[in-house]
Amino acid sequence: MTKSQIEKILELIYKMFPDARWELEYSTPFQLLVAVILSAQTTDKQVNKVTSTFFDKIKSPEDLVNYGLVNFENAIKSIWLYKTKAKNVFNTSTMLFENFFVPQNAKEKAFFKKYWYLIPSDLKEFLSLPWVWIKTAKILLNEFYDTEYIPVDTHIHRVSNRLWFVQTTSAEKTSELLEEIVPSKFKKKFHFHIIFFGRYFCKSRNPSCNVCPFTKICNEFKTCLKKNIE
Repeated sequence: MTKSQIEKILELIYKMFPDARWELEYSTPFQLLVAVILSAQTTDKQVNKVTSTFFDKIKSPEDLVNYGLVNFENAIKSIWLYKTKAKNVFNTSTMLFENFFVPQNAKEKAFFKKYWYLIPSDLKEFLSLPWVWIKTAKILLNEFYDTEYIPVDTHIHRVSNRLWFVQTTSAEKTSELLEEIVPSKFKKKFHFHIIFFGRYFCKSRNPSCNVCPFTKICNEFKTCLKKNIE
């Protein structure tokens, strides 16, 4: 599929979900980092329910370090893999609080000056933090440093393959290819809009194919149609 074809599809999806945005609730960059880590294999609704009980007390890495690992673990008990996540969030907080990373450029220096801790703008450095996977890193680098990475979750991987943007078997490969072919003007908000399209329209099970404007190019629709004919 050409960039021009992708652009036309994205223009329509963006119109379908003009208010696509974070459904995770947060007020500081560190809170978003914590929320995204906790959201692995957990719904945003459940994460918001849990974080609402302590985000008024924890706004920075220093706050979480002072809050303590045991208290934090108890606060997120309803989250899947809470013990592992608590340990890794706490270790990440300690690294950020102790200035493990030194500002290397103007954007990092501005971030550090504003928040008194640093989330690195370099992807490899960011990935060195505990439990920060490539999807998490790309999400936050887009948000904090206005990069053009395209983070890919199950929704984006599914939709991108169904619509023939890419034909891949892994989310990481999907991310790499999308960063090459998606026009720059769509990259910043790409994950928001495609997640909404995948979460509320092009669902994994029982997608709304009967009202979908992309059935002529959808891989899944063609497969289902063939099965029904047979």
